Amino acid sequence: MIEHVLLLHGFPAKAQFEINVKVDDATILQIYNALETGKKIFEGIQTNASTGILTYKKEQRADGKFVETFEDYHPYIFQQALQLLYHSYPSFSAAVDEFYAKQETQKLEQKALNIEKEAIKKLNNVKKDQEARILALEEAKRQQEIMGERIVLNESLIERALMVMRTMIASRSDWSAIEQLWKQAVQSGDETATRIVKLELESNQFVMRLGDPFNEEEPLVDVKIDIALNAYQNSRKYFVDKKAADVKKGKTIQAQAKAIKNAQAKAKDTIDLVRIKTDVVKSRKQFWFEKFVWFISSEDYIVIAGRDAQQNEMVVKRYLRPGDIYVHADLRGAASVVIRNKNVNNEIPPKTLIEAAQLAICYSGAWDSKVISNAWWVHHDQVTRTAPTGEYLPSGSFMIRGKKNFLPPSQLVLGFALLFKLDEDSIKRHEGERNQFNNGEEETPKQEDDENEDEICGEEEDGAEDEENEEEEEMQFPDVNVPINTLSLADTQEEYSILEIGAKANRPAQLVRPETRKYLEDKHQVEDLTTKLKREQAAAARQKKKQKLIKKKYADQDEEEREQRMQILGSRGQPKNVPEKKEEQPVVEQKPRKETKRDTMPKNPSQEGGDEGVTDENVVMIDDVVEENVLQTLTGRPLEEDTLLFALPVVAPYNTLTTYKYKVKLTPGTGKRGKAVKSALELFMRTTAAAPREVALMKALIGDDSASRNVPGKVKVSAPQLHAK
Repeated sequence: MIEHVLLLHGFPAKAQFEINVKVDDATILQIYNALETGKKIFEGIQTNASTGILTYKKEQRADGKFVETFEDYHPYIFQQALQLLYHSYPSFSAAVDEFYAKQETQKLEQKALNIEKEAIKKLNNVKKDQEARILALEEAKRQQEIMGERIVLNESLIERALMVMRTMIASRSDWSAIEQLWKQAVQSGDETATRIVKLELESNQFVMRLGDPFNEEEPLVDVKIDIALNAYQNSRKYFVDKKAADVKKGKTIQAQAKAIKNAQAKAKDTIDLVRIKTDVVKSRKQFWFEKFVWFISSEDYIVIAGRDAQQNEMVVKRYLRPGDIYVHADLRGAASVVIRNKNVNNEIPPKTLIEAAQLAICYSGAWDSKVISNAWWVHHDQVTRTAPTGEYLPSGSFMIRGKKNFLPPSQLVLGFALLFKLDEDSIKRHEGERNQFNNGEEETPKQEDDENEDEICGEEEDGAEDEENEEEEEMQFPDVNVPINTLSLADTQEEYSILEIGAKANRPAQLVRPETRKYLEDKHQVEDLTTKLKREQAAAARQKKKQKLIKKKYADQDEEEREQRMQILGSRGQPKNVPEKKEEQPVVEQKPRKETKRDTMPKNPSQEGGDEGVTDENVVMIDDVVEENVLQTLTGRPLEEDTLLFALPVVAPYNTLTTYKYKVKLTPGTGKRGKAVKSALELFMRTTAAAPREVALMKALIGDDSASRNVPGKVKVSAPQLHAK
């Protein structure tokens, strides 16, 4: 503001007293008027609706497009802003919103622009270096040619100098003596000696300063003369060097073209990669399930699991909805897995259950120990935070009520694959790509299961062959085929188990002998009873003492006086002989809810109060329609005519990825996750069927830590032609 009003009143841009501003009464008056103007502008901004100004700078990219970067925002068009580029907005709030809305995007664009500049700078440096080498070779060639010509033009002079030097060396004179004789000859004015500039007897050479006898204007040139060679031989040596410099120059020019071509290709790849990454970041919005370990099952269900103890707890507390299935394994560090059901009336298919179980096993201690185990699943309403009588649930722990449905042992085999985000026009080409089990054709409610079971029982009486087939089918999925309505809990004795999946779940287990455990349980039970009895006795004593004090204080008070005092205090209850009116309750119209088998399951009395952590109030509600739309925009089999926005890495059980175009197998090993993902991406990019857009999106994933975030720590990658070049 001050700078603005000073500029308005004629002060220079960088005003300094005694330098470009005089100190006198006129200057002081001018400053006073400027401040008064600033005060009026400030008051106008406060009282009236002000416009918004965004100043920005514009920089050009390599492709000719301009990148705008906002610098500052103002509620007024200041004088100094007129010298800058700026955008106007109807209000200051709109300008501020625009500034911060595009701040992150502009930072990415600026970073990409800086990388482009650096790549172009490296390319220019390569060009300059190659040009400098060629110029140096050209200059060396010219110098060699001049030296050879000067030797030819001064042949007689050089021969005399060679004769003198050879004579002194032949006389076995000392080098210092020879040098002394040369200096004496120079002082006496000998023409041959004066042309010698320097003696290099250790290399059997001397330097002569030769000119052009036919053109005295040409500058003198210092030429090394080899004492072992005559004048023509010395000249020939320089012409040979000139020819070698010419050949080297030609090779350098060829190498220059190749080096510049490689530098241009590298710069282009760098620029294209940074632009792709920038475009992906600008258009890519992270899905809600990406913060967990996740995959899309073969039947198109989203399956999520926690990466660590905190996320395991969050998955259960906030993302386990009615109708969902909870999958876990009794292994150290096993992940808590939740299968998101798309329709609460349908059961999760067996294949999805097995895939989720495999995920729970792989993200546990079984991966490092290479031990095959099995997992189990329960319904959402079997997971609770309420402990039974006499039990205590520590923080981060949950209780599983009822029967656990164990699944077959799972192999320690995962896969790393790529999903691609489709644009709106490409989604139609991939409709029905994954099996849709939410339409009721494959999934059957529990009632239909019961009817099918009855039909099967009737057919079993016809022969022993059907009975054998039935037994074989039951052996394949012994737990999955159990009817849901048989999972009801006993009325007298309840089956339950406690899971510690919070931050304290990773502590080592303490082994306690059975007799010690029995002693501790009895001791705790006695202590609990004693504590409860003491509390009841103390409460009774306090109540008795309180009643005694009240009776003593109001001993002289009759009933009429008590009524009057209660009216004064405003705490009088219902008046006598007045009929009690029922409070009118607002009528809320409720939509009829379709009753399902799950709704008719017997509830635990202890579940009816408020299970901390798994109540509906804490669950993050995500629109099922939105979730389904997200799945439809992701494909593992992109087509040539598809428009792909970005690539999304996914780690899932390998059998889930059979239809994916890009996939590798992951098994327990010793490799690091980052190197494994890099090898997989390089393999994908070498695939002959990879389209240019797909390769570009894969390149954007190289170096991205989020690509390897869900890969287990120690891993081995397996795929055909993995290490081929």
